Amino acid sequence: DGLLHGFRTGSYDANGAFVGTGNDGQEVLAYMPGAVVQTIHSTTNSVDYANVQYGHNFFVDATAATGDLFYGGQWHTWLASGLGPGGNAIFALDVTDPTPANFAESKAASLVVGEWNSSTISCASSAGGSSCGGNLGNTYGTPQLRRLHDGKWAIIFGNGYGSASGDAGIFVMTIDPNTAATTFYYLSTQTGSAASPNGIAFPSAADLDADHTTDYVYAGDLQGNLWRFDLTSNNESNWAVSPGPLFKTAAGQPITTAIVVASGAPSPGMQQQVMLLFGTGQRLPVTNASPATYASGTQSLYGVWDWNMGAWNSYASVQYASMNASATGLSTANYYLTPSGLQQQIVTVNAATGDREIAANATICWAGQTSCATNGRFGWYLNLPGTQEQIIYSPELVLQALTVNSIVPASANATSCALPSDIGFTYVINAMTGGAFNQVFLPPSAALNPAFSTNPKYTDAVAIAIQTNATGMSFVTTNGAGTRFLVYETNQVDTASNNIASGAQPLNLPANNTGRRLSWIERR
Repeated sequence: DGLLHGFRTGSYDANGAFVGTGNDGQEVLAYMPGAVVQTIHSTTNSVDYANVQYGHNFFVDATAATGDLFYGGQWHTWLASGLGPGGNAIFALDVTDPTPANFAESKAASLVVGEWNSSTISCASSAGGSSCGGNLGNTYGTPQLRRLHDGKWAIIFGNGYGSASGDAGIFVMTIDPNTAATTFYYLSTQTGSAASPNGIAFPSAADLDADHTTDYVYAGDLQGNLWRFDLTSNNESNWAVSPGPLFKTAAGQPITTAIVVASGAPSPGMQQQVMLLFGTGQRLPVTNASPATYASGTQSLYGVWDWNMGAWNSYASVQYASMNASATGLSTANYYLTPSGLQQQIVTVNAATGDREIAANATICWAGQTSCATNGRFGWYLNLPGTQEQIIYSPELVLQALTVNSIVPASANATSCALPSDIGFTYVINAMTGGAFNQVFLPPSAALNPAFSTNPKYTDAVAIAIQTNATGMSFVTTNGAGTRFLVYETNQVDTASNNIASGAQPLNLPANNTGRRLSWIERR
């Protein structure tokens, strides 16, 4: 309907205790961005709600982010969002006071911080000067609200897809600590063109030394490049993108989700490494003329070591494993990695259960180790085994495990009247090695339940993924007994025939002694 909706679900007091007052789902906010106002009233048949030829249209179709920031001597809470396929705009709302009296139409001028699109955005610095609007496409992804080294809070977002320039880059919108005035900076990767379009959806901010200030931003693009943006300077003019990509996927597999930035020691005695964890794939949304389409070819999951931490280690107290470029053995001018520099984990499919398995975890001989004089590896990868199986939902780190939901698009059957549904698998793998955990889908609590303990789908000792038909990104919760669960929405109900556990999957994970996430959310 073209609106961002807000519903009340209770609150938390100053001590962090939940307050149930107002936990009734009542709608308290509905906001229609200006970009939508300009298009939603069209009388064109395909976009006119009253016309029998109306077709589906996108308006506000991105995931919003919220965060706390400090300016004008006090804390504020902002909401920021793009439009996804609905348009090339981003907006921010001040939702500090979510009371009915404040969320009133008469307060709209103070609630709406601003809205910017490709025609109105102007940058203090970018590759193209102040005229950076041509780099803003449809704003997919979720913005990041973070504090930067210039002392300002900022909203960081990808330039999106379908821009006039076809470039890939990120926008950084800083907020003046006194007046809340906004200033935009655009950091271009100088890849892509109108003829060969590129773009970035999800930026992932990394705080490497846990001081609640963003140091690097990592992002993947449509052409399969993995980038690092350096925001460690307190001078905005020194912010920069890496000279070339850190990594290039096989055959340009697109990266359309967030990058998980984690640290860990692959084995005892090794120094902490910065690991970049992500999958590949792309879904182009349905239109009035065509169904949803997906990236072609085999897609993969990757764990890539950012080995170039020399500059960071030269001034930071928190140190990470690093190598000199000349010692890497990489022959390219910008020393970027490819899958040939990673250790492959071989995935097979259990014919009886459909589980994805790694029968034998491959050992990674890490580059720079004395035991790996030649053919040192810089991480791991595995290929998704399903036909057109791919990653279009963002992964997350749970203890030392990478978990992510895949999608296997439905195949139409011309001889059947049944409407096929997409299926999907939930992957849980070792974030540092890409290998399998032992019976990761059968924790001790589930082992007492015959529905799990007698089902080979869950007892599989080498399974890394089971069919859940989960959609979107899972989140983690823990019950009173200490068992962790992945909670998710599914696109199919649980029936005896599909053998799908509904909405929650218990996990059997070892104690976390190797990894931690390097992104954070400030909570005042």
